[in-house]
Amino acid sequence: KEAVLWAGALSGIVLAVREVLKKYVVPIYFPEEAEGKRLKDLQSEVRQLGEGMNQLQEALKESKSKDDMAGITETMKLFTSQIKELNVHNASQRRSFELLQRKVDLVQNSLQASKESRVADSGGSSAAMVSLKKAPAAALAPCPQPESAVEDDF
Repeated sequence: KEAVLWAGALSGIVLAVREVLKKYVVPIYFPEEAEGKRLKDLQSEVRQLGEGMNQLQEALKESKSKDDMAGITETMKLFTSQIKELNVHNASQRRSFELLQRKVDLVQNSLQASKESRVADSGGSSAAMVSLKKAPAAALAPCPQPESAVEDDF
């Protein structure tokens, strides 16, 4: 009886962690995958709207009464406006992706420069490194953070 309860609780926890990872962690660390999925979703929606417009055009050809034509025309206008909205949304998503890519590149360049400067600084100061290793942790002051233009973007 307890094993069933523990199995249910464990499966609930695993499902919750999976959803959190899928919703928050993957878009942050793997933006290409999230962007690719959104792009595929948008493409499928555009494809479905296109199919719907084709069906409406066929119905328009078959329709002879003015009442049917007015309804079909209104529906076609609705589909056209939805396609325009999707195009605007797609462009916005693309701009967001490009901005995010630039920020990631800036952070990577900053990290690389920081790494290179640390390697250059540590090359001639082996005596200082030995004294720092022997110093108590409380005596060491925190290092000041470098200022850069990247911080303003975040």
